[in-house]
Amino acid sequence: MRERAPRGAARTRKMSNNYNDVPLGIRLVQRLSRHCCTRFHARRDLLYKMSVFVLTFLAYACYHMSRKPISVVKSVLQGNCSTIQVSKGQECGYAPFDGHDATTLFGMLDSAFLFTYAIAMFASGFVAERVSLRYFLSMGMILTGVFTYMFGIARTSNIHSLWYFIVAQIGAGIFQTTGWPGVVALVGRWFGKSKRGLIFGIWNSHTSIGNILGTLIAAHYVESDWALSFVVPGIIIAAVGFLLFLFLVDQPEIVGIYPQVGQQERRVANESDEEQDDEEQVRHQDALVASTGYGYSEIVSAIISVWFLRVAVQSLLLYNSRLTRVSLF
Repeated sequence: MRERAPRGAARTRKMSNNYNDVPLGIRLVQRLSRHCCTRFHARRDLLYKMSVFVLTFLAYACYHMSRKPISVVKSVLQGNCSTIQVSKGQECGYAPFDGHDATTLFGMLDSAFLFTYAIAMFASGFVAERVSLRYFLSMGMILTGVFTYMFGIARTSNIHSLWYFIVAQIGAGIFQTTGWPGVVALVGRWFGKSKRGLIFGIWNSHTSIGNILGTLIAAHYVESDWALSFVVPGIIIAAVGFLLFLFLVDQPEIVGIYPQVGQQERRVANESDEEQDDEEQVRHQDALVASTGYGYSEIVSAIISVWFLRVAVQSLLLYNSRLTRVSLF
């Protein structure tokens, strides 16, 4: 049975579009639970929070995983091969990165990624507030996987154009900006402000986990087939993006959960109390003006003036008494 929405709850967060529906995977799980697990009872809000925590953790870990392969593969692309490896018939470098200007070319690739990532981050933050985050993150992860995959298949397709690699880096930089605005907004929606420090402290370890996984996967394939160092992370991040499309719940209200009902009721009660206090003060002010002809400000000013006058008179009397004592002696 769904929780009843409190009054005005529909106005607490503006629904950005018509895509805020229950994900297909969640519908399937709900249907199975009604038929197979009727005796199992658990807090629905806690289950949904756990799913959002795990999915967003995996999502951003995959974003970082897909960034690591190029830093591992650079040494192989540059062609720092020994004479023993060359004599065995193994590849030594990959054009156009096997020349003397390899460092400059890698700098161009890094700059293409970082500049587009920095610029696109502004647009991604703007878009993330206005669309369904489930579609936003899923699309971003799948397209990030596509451009990561493109970098890897350059070897199998025998592509040696520098602009091909630059375009792959630009595309990856653009779509990787969907990660941070999306996951932070989701965690903020579901967990609120009560335990934000604890939640973000645990959840933020996805950065290190993703970097470790990306380095391990790339290092595993770099000597045998460096293309797989990009292909495997690309497939993984695209698969996790599809998983988010199936199971990520964009907003608590979509599944009938209103985690801030108590806070809303307390806020409404406090606002009504403040309004009553204001009305009471206005009535007292009107009554005072009607009885004395003066308001609070005029009375307070008169009291302060009388007090200062009293202090001045006492000071004058004290000064005169000292003068009298001096004249007597």
